[in-house]
Amino acid sequence: MPAGDYARQALSDAHVTVHPKSLEPNVRGVLTKVELGEADAGIVYVTDALVAGGKVSSLPIPGAPIATYPIGAINDKGRAFVDFILSSEGQQILAKYGFLAP
Repeated sequence: MPAGDYARQALSDAHVTVHPKSLEPNVRGVLTKVELGEADAGIVYVTDALVAGGKVSSLPIPGAPIATYPIGAINDKGRAFVDFILSSEGQQILAKYGFLAP
């Protein structure tokens, strides 16, 4: 998962040094630790912070790298899916869950 790389880059760019008490294998693990009060803070994707609802507070890190997710199709059904994702309706759904437009 590139989340740890994105977090290290964002902190480095902000000239912030941290000494994490744990390094979780995935973003969900980080979020769970914060939700349970086992960690004071963690760096997760916006989409994961939104899933937590009111269980956590979140704020953006200015200048943090933006994760990108490519999309492609290998057949007609896949092309229909890509077309839907890129449509106005698909983009509204993705925006609801914290994804930026392409």
